[in-house]
Amino acid sequence: MAIYKKKYTLEFDDIIEGEFNDYRLEVFKKYDDNLSISDNVLVNAYNFGGLISRGDPVYISSGFVYKAKASSIYTMPATGVAYEDISQSSSGDVLIKGVLPFNVSSLGNVYVGENGGLTTSTTGLTITQLLGNQFTTNLFILFDQEVTLKGTGSPIKLNYNLVNDDILSPFRASYLDISFYKESLSDDFSELFAAENDAFKVYLYKSNVLFWQGWIGSQLFSEPFASPPYPVSIKAYDGLHLLKNIPYFNDTEVFQATSNLFNDRYGYHKIVDVVEKCIYNTGVLNDVFYCVNISNSLDGANPSLFPTMARVHHQTFLKGESDSMNMEEVLEMILRSLGATIYQRDGDWCFIKVSDFTLNTTPSLIKRSVWQPYSTNPTATNYITTQQAYTNSSDVSKNKNLFQVDGASTLTLQYPLKEVIIEHEFDHDMVTKTTIDSVRDLGADDPSGTYLFTEWEPIGSNIQEAVVLRKNEILGESKELPKSFIEADLNASALVADYCDPYLSYPVSHECNIDSSKITGVKASAKARPLGRSLVNSEALAIIISPKLSYTNGGVLSETGFGRSEYYQSSMIDKRILRMNLDGMPPVGGGAGRADGQTLKKNLLIVTFAPNVAGAGNEEYNLKVYQNGIFHWESGAIAQDGTLSNNNVIFGGGYDSGGVNFRQPNNKFMMFEADYTVVYEKILGNPIPIRFEWYIRGNNEADNYIVSWVSMPDATPQIEATTDNFKFAVPMAYPYQNPPQEFKDGGNFGTTKPRTDSNDTTASVFRKSFDCNTSDWLATNVQTNRINDWTEFSITGSENWQNNINNLKVNMNVFGGAKTIDKDGNAITSPYTDTYDVSFTDIKLLPLVTQNTFTTKKQEYILTQSGSFSNKLIKKVKIGSGLFNTGSNRYITFNSTSGSTALKSWDTFRDRRGYGDIGVGSATIQHLVAACYMELYRISVRRLDTTHYGNYKYGDKLMPIVNGTVEKLNGSQGRFFPMKVQMDLKMARTTFSGDDLMDNTGTDWQSTLTKTIKWIGDNGITETETLT
Repeated sequence: MAIYKKKYTLEFDDIIEGEFNDYRLEVFKKYDDNLSISDNVLVNAYNFGGLISRGDPVYISSGFVYKAKASSIYTMPATGVAYEDISQSSSGDVLIKGVLPFNVSSLGNVYVGENGGLTTSTTGLTITQLLGNQFTTNLFILFDQEVTLKGTGSPIKLNYNLVNDDILSPFRASYLDISFYKESLSDDFSELFAAENDAFKVYLYKSNVLFWQGWIGSQLFSEPFASPPYPVSIKAYDGLHLLKNIPYFNDTEVFQATSNLFNDRYGYHKIVDVVEKCIYNTGVLNDVFYCVNISNSLDGANPSLFPTMARVHHQTFLKGESDSMNMEEVLEMILRSLGATIYQRDGDWCFIKVSDFTLNTTPSLIKRSVWQPYSTNPTATNYITTQQAYTNSSDVSKNKNLFQVDGASTLTLQYPLKEVIIEHEFDHDMVTKTTIDSVRDLGADDPSGTYLFTEWEPIGSNIQEAVVLRKNEILGESKELPKSFIEADLNASALVADYCDPYLSYPVSHECNIDSSKITGVKASAKARPLGRSLVNSEALAIIISPKLSYTNGGVLSETGFGRSEYYQSSMIDKRILRMNLDGMPPVGGGAGRADGQTLKKNLLIVTFAPNVAGAGNEEYNLKVYQNGIFHWESGAIAQDGTLSNNNVIFGGGYDSGGVNFRQPNNKFMMFEADYTVVYEKILGNPIPIRFEWYIRGNNEADNYIVSWVSMPDATPQIEATTDNFKFAVPMAYPYQNPPQEFKDGGNFGTTKPRTDSNDTTASVFRKSFDCNTSDWLATNVQTNRINDWTEFSITGSENWQNNINNLKVNMNVFGGAKTIDKDGNAITSPYTDTYDVSFTDIKLLPLVTQNTFTTKKQEYILTQSGSFSNKLIKKVKIGSGLFNTGSNRYITFNSTSGSTALKSWDTFRDRRGYGDIGVGSATIQHLVAACYMELYRISVRRLDTTHYGNYKYGDKLMPIVNGTVEKLNGSQGRFFPMKVQMDLKMARTTFSGDDLMDNTGTDWQSTLTKTIKWIGDNGITETETLT
């Protein structure tokens, strides 16, 4: 804890004719309990008067000491305090700088008493002098005497700098150049030059109103080797410079899982909370103004409330586990991701999106004030403001006529933008990391059951979440593993390896809802470690991870997970490629007793024609089959007789063909483990098929199964069948004689059976109910024979993705036990334990995007205008919209500032012209950042470099006046927003550089912009999507 007392004062007036602008700089010195008696400054003085007691305030003159009294101007101000009792006619030590290591008063500020001695009250004092502070019961701090500085001809210059030549540069950091005279050799200002960052607080007032505040910064110093007087210069900074040395999460205990909510590490935090945590650490705690007008089209709220309704997860601000970003990095990340900037004005902070001033000349703002007081046992964090109100733009920016002086102004046209690209390296994972940074300590010393991951909860009976803390001394584990793992502790004996088993579910804080049309599937992955005995013989373990996809259709709730067909022997890829899987093929040679080498009992390709759609006479067609994309077999010309009542033409093979009439050479069309496609060619006339069918029957000696795949028109009046619409049909013994009409929709219906030698598998979606019903569909699992070791698994689910669910709820789930199975995936009876505990880490659920259904690694969000320009701008962000509305590195909007219902937060955003009108709509946040630049530079705008005479505050827009009117160009406002600025306060001269703002208030040109996303995956795969 520290206290500040005014030490230096510098005052001056400016030279503006007809005005009285008095500037006063006050520098306050920090005092704290780190002060030591070893730094004391004592002087010895002789006492002519009565007894002076230890701790009495005294006045020293010409080597003599007198008791100071507030009633006497002759003994004031006090020079110091008696360090010891000083008897009459004797000498003693007087403390003139430092501390007394004992108690001289009650705690708090101490003043010179009216008749001598000390008092804690100013009531009745003729002269008020704050002498010191009784800091603790055994520490009295003597305050330094105040010093009045004499300024030079330009005593204070206020500077605002941008990191680069960019109007949206996130920081408009400011600093004072302070220049004053050292008037005598006894003047010692060395404490200012060697000061720690928080040693001296600076306040600058203009006509008694706060104009700027900051801190004296340590700096290089040189002075003339000459006799005074001569000028001395120092700098004071606005506090933003402090942020790079302060971690955003600074409590070491946080990383040892012993934190609480005060550390602000859990869940999703409002933009205002993140920003104000950073501002709090500047030490400049006045009002904060937000001008960021963005809205989610789903909430209908005032767009100026966006910083209070949008939240971001705390893991966004970690570089890695237990590795916090610093405050500067966090604040810059927020600013860049919103196209915003921050600067100080009137001692307040202005967090604004400059482009808002092009959409509305007086955009709406919110003002937040009254900082949460510090408490040793806080119920809320102490680095946020507590009051909020609407206000107007004049608090952050006013229009001011340019009064040009010195004749050195220039106007330069800036290049117009054709395209803005915002790059974001982002995989859109919906799951926050199960690392130590998300562990909440419940308070007990025993870690068993006292730590929880805040975003996971147990579902089912006899289960609880368990956090396992890894010990660093374990040598056999990968160095890449985190410090904690998640487990589901449960009674594992009842496991059935299906979705009715108990599990851990994510998220807890709020539901994840998406529009299913925005993605093409999901991919789940995790590192898993089964714990137990070694496996024997052909044993393996089945582990389940799966999302739960929930939606309501016609009032009926549907809940599904990853599924695989019970008929896994074949698959249909993209509704056109028949994939014969190895599991469906008998042993080499056709199985026991099959000397002819045929592989399947039956494999038939059936084409059905109907007489009412066939030609009047003979017509001919040809059928081709390709194997793995290479021509494999063709039928040759076959006549189609339109007089047949039911013309089924069959091609195929198999060793048990029965009486089927095969129309192919030698009845030898055998299938192997491969991909097969069909091409239908019309040779003569117009033979119209109404149905194609693959009919597969397994080898009795290996696996007797029946699978049927049918391609036929989805609906009338379409009557001609194609070879690219195959669906799974309910199996029947002779489907070509009695065609089934019940189908399982979608391509890729069958899925490859999980294997212990593969860590990745595929699944179907929206088919397997999230329960233990195994009718046709089984829960997809991954299989391993690695025990007590970590393996990364993944399951990709895109087949049968339904793209018409407006409100799809997504959960990610991990199941706590591994089930012992045999090599064919069947549960087995073992004399040993048949279930195992499983630890998980690196759990992810990634969206699949575009028609190629790949996981994305990064994206380019591109905004293109129709104008014939060529300039392209590329910027990067680290936060934006996300395909899921859970997870880190994305903004998520909620139904209110304190609401718990998260809205879909993907391409639902828009910037606003006031409350009602839309600028750029149906956009991602990344596109809105691009729009910030486009709204500023869609055509050539002017940059003004000039010197302005008169009053000026940073943020004010200068307006050149020609013939009594504001000069505009190319649809601009004629209002130049500041970039780099220097204000010589005494001379009332402002060196100004800024860009003219476009007038977009009455235009709808934004609707002509093209919004695209370039998705970039592994190995450079890309696909571009256009948003409508």
